[in-house]
Order: sequence, then C-alpha cells, then structure tokens
Amino acid sequence: MLHSVTLLLSVFFSTLNSIAQHGHFVVSSTISFLQNSSPLDSREFARYKLNTALTPEIGYQFNDNFYAGAFLSVGILNGADITRYYETTFFSPGVNGRFNFMPLISNRTKVRLEADAGLQVLSFYGTLYNRNSNARLSQVPANRNTLSFGPGGYLGARMAFPVSKSLGVTVGYRWHVLNNPWIDLVKKTTDESFSFIHDVHVDLRLSLENMLKGNEVRVDRKKYQNLNTQLQDLQQNQQRLVASNEARLKEKDDQIVAMAREIDSLRAYIASMPERETDSDMAPAVSSSTRSPGKQVDPMDAVKTKAFRIVVGSFPTQLMAQSYMEKSPLNNPDMFVVYVEDLKTYRVIYKSYPTREAAAKDLGKVRESVKTAWIIYF
Repeated sequence: MLHSVTLLLSVFFSTLNSIAQHGHFVVSSTISFLQNSSPLDSREFARYKLNTALTPEIGYQFNDNFYAGAFLSVGILNGADITRYYETTFFSPGVNGRFNFMPLISNRTKVRLEADAGLQVLSFYGTLYNRNSNARLSQVPANRNTLSFGPGGYLGARMAFPVSKSLGVTVGYRWHVLNNPWIDLVKKTTDESFSFIHDVHVDLRLSLENMLKGNEVRVDRKKYQNLNTQLQDLQQNQQRLVASNEARLKEKDDQIVAMAREIDSLRAYIASMPERETDSDMAPAVSSSTRSPGKQVDPMDAVKTKAFRIVVGSFPTQLMAQSYMEKSPLNNPDMFVVYVEDLKTYRVIYKSYPTREAAAKDLGKVRESVKTAWIIYF
C-alpha cells in the first residue's frame, strides 16, 4: 500500500513539475448570446431581456495544442408565445478542454482554431407568467429557496485572434445539452428529457505567460534536451582534457625537477674540481674529436706536452662533453674533449698555453660566457 501511494505521489508531482516547466496559466471572460430551443421563443413582449451569460474562466495552456480550464457561467433566459412568457436565471459551473488544430494546418499564423468541449451542471430557477395579466402561472422549483439542476455538457468550435503577446480575442459557437426539460418551464411532450441551448460568444483571453515570465525565453522541449545533452558532453570532454593536461604538466614538472637536480649535481661537481685537482702528472687516455671541422686538431697530440689549459666543462660521459662543446657560445675552433682516466671524467679544453700568465690573460674573457672555467696544468 505504501509503495502504491509513493508511486502515485511521485507521478503526481512529476506531472506538476512538467506542467510548470512547459505551460502557463490563462484567464478569460466570455460574453455569450443564447437561444433556448423552446416553443416560447418570441422576443416581442414588454419584459423581454436579451438572453446573455457572463463566464469568467481560468485554465492552463499545456502547450500550443492542449488547454484545460474551469468556468462559472451566470446568465438569463426568457421568451414568450401568444399567451405566456418565462424568465429563468441560471448558474453553471463546469470544466472544459480545447484542442488547437491550426498547427496541423499551418505553422505560419498565430491564429488559433480550437475544438471546444465541456461538462457542466446548470442550476436555475424560473417563473412562467401570463402575458396579458403578468400573473404567475408556475415556477421551477416550487420552493424558491432551492434550485433545480440540469447536468450536461457542450460541444463547440472557436477561433482566437492575438491582439498582443498577452491578450487575445476569441469568437465561437457552443451547443449545450442539459438533462432537464424545465428550463423554459414548459414540457412539449411527456417524454421530453433534455433542453438545448445555442451559444454564440465573444471571449477576451489573457495569457499570464508573458506577464509572469517576462524575462524567460520559451524553447522547444526536444531542442532544450538536445542542447542539454550537448552541454553535458562538452563538460565531460572538458574534464577529460583538463585531467590529461594536468597529467602532462605533472610529467613535465617531474622531468624539469630531475633535470634541475642533474644540473645542480654537475655544477657542484665541476665547481669542486679546481680545489681537488693539482698540477699533477695525470695524463689523458682517450680523447674525442675537436669542435671545428675546418681545422682538425688531434687531442692526443695536444696533450702529449704538458701545458696550462683553460677547462670550460667536466662531464661524466663523452656524449655530454661533446654536446656541450658543440653548443658552447665560445667561438674557438681549437676546443677539444679529452678523457682523464684518473678522474673518470671528460674535460672540454678551451685552449692550451705555455705559461699561466698567458692562460690567465684569456680566462677573464672566457668567464664572460662560462663563469666556472678554470686553469689547470697537465
């Protein structure tokens, strides 16, 4: 039982939410001109009043096609024959629904062509008079403190014309069938059970959509759902791209940190070499090619004789030393790489000098580009 109630409430509130999102309220006021199908249909008597009704109505426009509402009609009916006339006052609450056929015919017009149907209960009291003396002949119901009822319904058609975004004018016709033959206070035949009323009306229709939701823009439901789906796809793609870029950035950051650590280690190693190395008899074992292809210098010949040399780099591998020499900003074709076996290192030699003074003279110029350059004798 609880499960069924919960399901019904869920469906109910879901329907209300859907209605609130896609529809709007409408209020209207209708003036009707009536004609009762009665043998007392003459209008030529002194007390004749125009058969009219006023009908306020409120309803909900679900979409361009469907409408449902509730109304209350208040009006009078009267008529006469040669000897009698009647007067009837009625009140008629009811509910109705409409379907707009115009979108099935053309989407280029804002005019509405609607089928109109409703259920109603007509409650009334009436009096039948002698036309010559105005004497009361009968009344329905017999007790004036009560009302007589006629349940029934109507069918009709309407055409609505927009005046502005909120206001429209409607003209239409309705045919009412009521299960009570005494509205005109006479019964034509013994088996008569119904009364029939013809209704030509003019309606002023006020839409609350543009008044209460003036800042909103209405879109087609399917288009909205498609746009919402596209937005969700874009958001998911954005999240994937952001995650991918963050992973790549982290990988790059890790590489930069590793390279920075390696550079710091090499700089510390290079900076410590002048303090640890002395003018010893350390001899090179293997050397690499020189920087300039135009002037070939054999590194083995260059280090056969001891000399004062300006060292601009010291590396653990030949590839690193060779790469450094090739990319060095120093413009000296005599640069070469030599391997010092005792220290297990590859040195980049800028130039060799016969005296320390000659090497010191060039050291200042070299340190403008390589601040860690030093002089060593081997």
